Amino acid sequence: MRNKKFLICLLFIIAMGSFLLAPSFSYLRADQAEIPSSLTLLGAGAKWAAKEKGGVALYVNWQDNLFLHPNPYGPIYTVPNAGDSISYILNEYGFEVKFAGEIPENLDQYSVVVITAYWAVEPKQELLIRDYLSKGGGIVIVGGVPCYFICYSKDLWPYRCGGENLKSIQDWFGARWYSNSGGNAKVSIENPFDTDLRKGDIIKRGASYSSASVSELQPNAEILAEWENGEIFAFRYENLGKVYYQADCEKYEKYEKAVAKQISELTLPEVQTQISKVKREIIELMSQAIQIIQAEIVELQAKLVELRTK
Repeated sequence: MRNKKFLICLLFIIAMGSFLLAPSFSYLRADQAEIPSSLTLLGAGAKWAAKEKGGVALYVNWQDNLFLHPNPYGPIYTVPNAGDSISYILNEYGFEVKFAGEIPENLDQYSVVVITAYWAVEPKQELLIRDYLSKGGGIVIVGGVPCYFICYSKDLWPYRCGGENLKSIQDWFGARWYSNSGGNAKVSIENPFDTDLRKGDIIKRGASYSSASVSELQPNAEILAEWENGEIFAFRYENLGKVYYQADCEKYEKYEKAVAKQISELTLPEVQTQISKVKREIIELMSQAIQIIQAEIVELQAKLVELRTK
C-alpha cells in the first residue's frame, strides 16, 4: 500500500515539473568568427579545468539565481535560464550543461563547475569548493565571484567586509587580491588552450574601470590575458585542483537573440493548452491517490474494530 502511495506522489511531482520546464530550443550552430574571443577563451578554459573530457558542467548563473532569489541590486527574471552565451560555448566544447541558481552540497558528479552568479556564493561554501578541488574537480570563476567566498554579501560591494583580500583562498584559487580595472584587455601568450588567439589580440575592448581583475598570483599560476595597467584578466592555476579565472565574458548576441525569439513565439494558446493538459494529469493522479487512501482507511477501521472486540 505504501509503495502505491509513493508511486502516485512521484507521478504527481513529475506532472507538476512538466509544467515548470523551460521550452526546448533548436540548437544554433555558429560561424566561429562570430563568437567573441572572450567567450571562446572561457569555453577553452572550462575544457582545460574539467576533470574529464566532456561530462556534465554545472553552470551556476545569474538568471537562475535571481529567479530563485530576487535581489534589489539585480534584474528581475520571471523564468529560469533557457540558454545563454556561456551555456552555448560549454555545449560547443562538449559539455552537457546543468543550470543552477545555487551551489549544491555535493559537486562530485560534475566534470567542471562554472560560477558567474555572485550572490550564489557564500563563505560557508569555501570548504565545499576546496573539497571538490582536492578530489580532482575543476572550477571556472568569473568576475567578482572570488570576493563572495571571503565575506557574506548580497550586494555589489563586498569590499566593505574585506572581500578584496583573497589570502584565505589563494592556495586553491591562485590570486592574492581582487581589484577593479578596465580599458582594453589583451591576450598574453600565443594560442592559449590551443585556441587561435594570438599574443596581443584584444580580448575585451574599452571596458569601464569598474571591471574585475586580480593580482599577485601564486608562483605556478599562468597569466593568459591582462588589462592595460597590468592587472590580470585571465589566468589558470593548478594546485588542489584546476582553476580557471576570467574577469569578463562578452555575449554571443546571435544565439541569445535566437533564444529570446523562440521564447516570444511560445503563444498564449500554446501555454493554455499545456496548462490544461497538466491539470488533467493532476486531477487523474489525485483521484487515484484518494482511492488508495480511502481503501487504507477502510482497512484500518476494520483492524480497529477487531482490536476493540478482543
